[in-house]
Amino acid sequence: MPRSSKLNALKSKIAAVNIPQSAVRDPRAAARLVIGVLLAANAAAALLIYRPWADSPEELQQQLITARQKAIQTRARIGQLEVLVRKSEQAVKEGDSFMNTYFLGRRTAASTLVSELSTMAKASGITPKEHSFAFDAVEGSDTLAMMTITGNYEGNYGDLIQYINRIDRSPRFFIIESLAATPQQGGKGILNINMKINIFVRDDSMLPPPAPVAENRAPAASVPPRAERVDFSPSSPAPKAGRQTASQPAQAQVETSPTMQPTSAPKPNTAPKIGVPPPSAAAAAAARILGMPGAGVGPSPAASGPSPAPGGPHAVPGAPAAAEPTASGEPKTPTEQPLLAPGTARPNDD
Repeated sequence: MPRSSKLNALKSKIAAVNIPQSAVRDPRAAARLVIGVLLAANAAAALLIYRPWADSPEELQQQLITARQKAIQTRARIGQLEVLVRKSEQAVKEGDSFMNTYFLGRRTAASTLVSELSTMAKASGITPKEHSFAFDAVEGSDTLAMMTITGNYEGNYGDLIQYINRIDRSPRFFIIESLAATPQQGGKGILNINMKINIFVRDDSMLPPPAPVAENRAPAASVPPRAERVDFSPSSPAPKAGRQTASQPAQAQVETSPTMQPTSAPKPNTAPKIGVPPPSAAAAAAARILGMPGAGVGPSPAASGPSPAPGGPHAVPGAPAAAEPTASGEPKTPTEQPLLAPGTARPNDD
């Protein structure tokens, strides 16, 4: 019984592994098959654990040493590049400072250099004459230009040597391209000197111009309001008060004759007659004698008392009657008569 039960258990295990029926019939074949499967599994596990195809520890150590050496070399190269960058930045700064100190800009070089040459010539005893200059591009450079100055001078040989010495000791990099000196006819050692000098300048003509400064423009003048037309005739109604502002009051425009000049506002009792020319001198004298109101001069009837009777010694032919006293004793005010030109008949009063 125990043996048969073991065989039955082995058969059930073999059936679970899907072993062919022919092998199940032979227990030895089944045992060999199981042992082979186990050996294959052990071999696979050994390959995964030991990995014989991988590098050996010696090789790994060598690779580590090589990587460390490369890291050291890379750090040294980075340090050298940092030094080069700092030196390059310093060189750029020094170069810009040198250019700004010893090389003038093209826009201001002409007046400055010609003035310096004239000053050195006068200090050397040479008389400077006319100067001319021209600019030429420098091949291979976008920031420099060649300025050629041609100058004419007068002086003796000793002064010329001193002038050349001053040019040589000048802080500017003047280059004397050509020099010609010819004696003057009848001159006592005076030479006509022609000199051509070259100098490098900064070509700042391609730089963008500076930003324009905002101009302070005056504010636009405010338009005054339309003037009102006011008629000062006695029959016209009083003008209406227009809307006025604190800064610019309304203006009144008075219609006057072309021959009349604008005057100040009339007095209440002397309203001007619009369109009537000013009275002549004779009419004004007659008005003063008669004491008519509105003449501006002469006594009024109320102040001077009653006028003399008509036909008196001071009566004027054609003049209106004097004021007559009323029942209350007050004199009547004479009616204002319009002034007429000499030689015009006076209409009859109603």
